[in-house]
Amino acid sequence: MYRKILVPHDGSIISGKAVKHAASLAKVVGSKITLINVIDIPYISQLSEGFSINIEELERESRSILKSAENAVRDEGVSVSTISVKGRPWEEIVKEAEKGGYDLIIMGSHGKGVIDRMLMGSTAEKVSRHAPCPVTIVR
Repeated sequence: MYRKILVPHDGSIISGKAVKHAASLAKVVGSKITLINVIDIPYISQLSEGFSINIEELERESRSILKSAENAVRDEGVSVSTISVKGRPWEEIVKEAEKGGYDLIIMGSHGKGVIDRMLMGSTAEKVSRHAPCPVTIVR
């Protein structure tokens, strides 16, 4: 049923809950999980006018977020891999879902951003509209 599950993780508490939910499901049905973190370069570029942005630091943070989640999934006895990419989060998540042939995406309802906290985050909403597979939104 669900052989491959894609789980976006931005380091927020809600996406951490999505990781736990995915690990529990994967353990029961024998799925493999891929964790993805997207460094939101377009958003950072908009904010960075007049500021210096250290891309290497953002990449280190991305690896750290993924490593922590990867360890949590492995502790559940589930096979896991990680991907870190740059771009618009919803677009990169949908691209990876298409390219990787995932059966399910499990993601948090909203991320770290202020706007994302208002209702359902814009990333979750866009992924659910454009994904090539079912999307489970974790609150």
